[in-house]
Amino acid sequence: MPILLDTCAAMWIMENERMKASAVEAIDLASDRGEPVFVSPITGWEVGLLAMKGRFHSRYAPPRWLEVLLAIPQIRFCEMPPHVLLESSFLPGRPPREPSDRIVAATAREYGFTVMTRDRELLDYAKQGHIAAEPENPGISAASCRKTLQTLSSILAARFQGRAGVSGDGAALPPLPGKRPIRR
Repeated sequence: MPILLDTCAAMWIMENERMKASAVEAIDLASDRGEPVFVSPITGWEVGLLAMKGRFHSRYAPPRWLEVLLAIPQIRFCEMPPHVLLESSFLPGRPPREPSDRIVAATAREYGFTVMTRDRELLDYAKQGHIAAEPENPGISAASCRKTLQTLSSILAARFQGRAGVSGDGAALPPLPGKRPIRR
């Protein structure tokens, strides 16, 4: 099953936090198969809310964080069509209370994703049999996701050296809309 990272899992990858060995293996297996790892567009909204509340802790401002995450060739936004948003209001069983978690659950159901999460409500919803979830409990460093993190490392190295980043395939990363590229 394709992987859908919840917002916290995406943050752990970006900040090189500890991840359960099976979560690292799932990401590496997807990479070995050439499969993307998906992130919901709702992650952008959640990161913005966290920043607004002073609870977003990263070396990046939220727009740059999202840009760097999506610059990892393996990471892709999944679709979030209106019917999935509507379905998030009518999930069976005892769904999560948080609107963003309900959207992640509805997205996972629609596309057959396995949600990688530490969120107790999403994991409980998976135990009810309504979604598949990979518990992403602390274990080993996210840096163990060798292919994903190698690409991220090269992007970060380019950014910290004060020049425009380069994606895993060597293409220059575009600046954010309305922003000028980083110059030496």
